[in-house]
Amino acid sequence: RATFFTTGVFAQNFPDLIRRAAAKHEVASHGMQHSAFAEADLLASRIVLEDISGTRVSGFRMARMAPLDVTAIRDAGYLYNASENPIWLPGRYNKFFAPRRPYVRDGLVQIPAGTSPLIRWPLFWLAFKNAPLGISKLATTWALASDGDTNLYFHPWEFAALDRFAVPGFIRRPDGAAMRDKVFVYLQWLMKRAHLITMSSLAADAALVRHAP
Repeated sequence: RATFFTTGVFAQNFPDLIRRAAAKHEVASHGMQHSAFAEADLLASRIVLEDISGTRVSGFRMARMAPLDVTAIRDAGYLYNASENPIWLPGRYNKFFAPRRPYVRDGLVQIPAGTSPLIRWPLFWLAFKNAPLGISKLATTWALASDGDTNLYFHPWEFAALDRFAVPGFIRRPDGAAMRDKVFVYLQWLMKRAHLITMSSLAADAALVRHAP
């Protein structure tokens, strides 16, 4: 099982796809649209997604993991926030010393993106695309051994053929079938070592046993 963060506008345009996802997985909010945000979108997107999916929407992830007031997310009815990436990435994130593991802040569970301990090798899509598979496996093994869990994420567009789009090579390659094959091999390896669960399941555990540092 996985968690699908989706925008309200996408759900309105592809409601059948959202209902298919919700039948097997968790649907969570990615705002109303990816290119713009207003605080009112927190509540609006949750209502839209719950109406279309027919399920409870308990999680939120901000586009590009931009910073956002935690209390605003909580007050919009969410149980967890997955908008933190505790790494240093030039030009994007400077959160090397932020918590790596799920914790509770102001009544809201925070679920950071996965990283290895110590050197904080990121376990997210960009690192996965650009690093040899063995590096991703090593970092995943390290994170699971240290923490007992980790948070992986990818985008659906990564699995499409991107040759006709003017994007940098480090974002584009691998794509299409090559990316699907790489992820399939990784997941087959991972499922022998861990259980794949939804973000809400991880949040429920964090709410019980972990607290803000």
